[in-house]
Amino acid sequence: MIANAQHYDPRLARLVTADSLVPCQQKTRPNFKTACDFRQKVMRKHPELPDFHSSAEYLHAGLCEGDPKVIAYVPQPFLLRIRGQYYKPDCYVAIHCIPINFIVQRFFCCTGIDARH
Repeated sequence: MIANAQHYDPRLARLVTADSLVPCQQKTRPNFKTACDFRQKVMRKHPELPDFHSSAEYLHAGLCEGDPKVIAYVPQPFLLRIRGQYYKPDCYVAIHCIPINFIVQRFFCCTGIDARH
């Protein structure tokens, strides 16, 4: 269990909506491709041509590629709406032999999403 993980609160959960919680890479708008440090590279653990919006995302994918515990990863996996504002997390990582509830808790803990404000 993560030490600073918050307990499930249905009131806070209603503030976050998404069309789907199946990790699927969200498309990058053409104007954003020129505004950021955009990179594309064929990778083994992601079935499509992944979009990376920074060198940090690209290097993180390289670490995922080399980690034998990582089964797959998806850059920009969801389009979430939090209090009416859109947010795309940087990456969803599937790890072998780790319960899914741990992965979901870790995801929301590490993204710094605070739905209370």
